[in-house]
Amino acid sequence: MNLISTRQCEIHLFNYKCNINFKCSCGYNQPPLFLKKYSFGCRKCKKKYSVTNGTIFHNVRFGLLKAFRIVHTEFKNNFSSDISLIAKDYNLTYKTAKSFLMKIRTKKESVKKLMEFDVNKGRQDRKKIENEKKLLASLNNL
Repeated sequence: MNLISTRQCEIHLFNYKCNINFKCSCGYNQPPLFLKKYSFGCRKCKKKYSVTNGTIFHNVRFGLLKAFRIVHTEFKNNFSSDISLIAKDYNLTYKTAKSFLMKIRTKKESVKKLMEFDVNKGRQDRKKIENEKKLLASLNNL
């Protein structure tokens, strides 16, 4: 993964989240509204969600690009990076680096899915699912 800007990180997260099922806190689980700046909205209650909501990047205060790079480093090192080296390399305090690395290590499966996610394959999968839903709907109408 070669992300060089925060915008690219947002686009990658947006595409990733488009391929997982959306579920609002009100219980509505139909496809969301797509809003400006890569955010989502519930069609029922109109609640807005940022692209980082529900991910390990939610409420990160040191920047999305830096967070993506730390996750990528941790993923390459098989979730066993040295906390002090991460803190030094990314200009973070030890406590911040430790907290974020623990967050990454507790969500290994979702981090693996995010890092291995291919945008083009995701688009194909989404189209395939939409076509299957249309087919099922047409079969139910018979």
